[in-house]
Amino acid sequence: MLNYLGNLLESSIAKISNTYKYEILVQIKTINTSTW
Repeated sequence: MLNYLGNLLESSIAKISNTYKYEILVQIKTINTSTW
């Protein structure tokens, strides 16, 4: 049970960090297109 919860937590953290990375990339692209 504890192992399952640990895996669930890890996968949700990975999803959150992936989404966050994507948001940062989009913001960088937006900044680049607005400055050039």
